Amino acid sequence: TINGLVETPCGNASMEHEIIIEQCEVNPPNVFTPRNGDATNIAFIIPGLDNYDGVLLRVFDRWGNKVYEDLNYSNDYPWYGENESGSPLSEGTYYFTLYLTQNGFEYSGPVSIFR
Repeated sequence: TINGLVETPCGNASMEHEIIIEQCEVNPPNVFTPRNGDATNIAFIIPGLDNYDGVLLRVFDRWGNKVYEDLNYSNDYPWYGENESGSPLSEGTYYFTLYLTQNGFEYSGPVSIFR
């Protein structure tokens, strides 16, 4: 809400305006199937992410070890379920954190890899 007060020779006038800013919704998937022979769900593609720059993605295994990190993640160069050296990770459930530096929003949750 923006409030304003204007003083004029004829008196004071005040105004109030409400501004609503809608964030672009980001919907991380909870499962994907990298390189399993079909063209469906082959990478960790996040709908709505294309509206943001400077996205930090971290992925952890079930023991809390970081297995992947990208300081400028984008759907143009998505994660295919590989560790930082490019080796395929095992099938299973991992935990991700996604931090949007433009607005400070953070998303996190499980993501499963099926091969």
